[in-house]
Amino acid sequence: MKYKEEKKEHGNTNQSIKEQVSGNSCHSLDDKKTEQKIAEQYNVSPKTVRNAETFADAVNKVAENVGVSPQKILSKEALLERIEHSLTKATGCI
Repeated sequence: MKYKEEKKEHGNTNQSIKEQVSGNSCHSLDDKKTEQKIAEQYNVSPKTVRNAETFADAVNKVAENVGVSPQKILSKEALLERIEHSLTKATGCI
């Protein structure tokens, strides 16, 4: 995701390893600037940018756990497969 990539470029080099692992650190000024920049570029709020990052992370975790690509999870093909599977299961047809 664009936000995560740009955020990494700026990075917070003053953050301790413990803070990085625990996630208890404050956002750096660079993070605020990155999310604001992307929000303005796409005409959305900074919160929407953060929410999109959270959603993308969740999709990536699911994809990793089930062994498919994130693109397939988000595709119409995957949706149609789930619908077909549900219909098959409900009707008992093969």
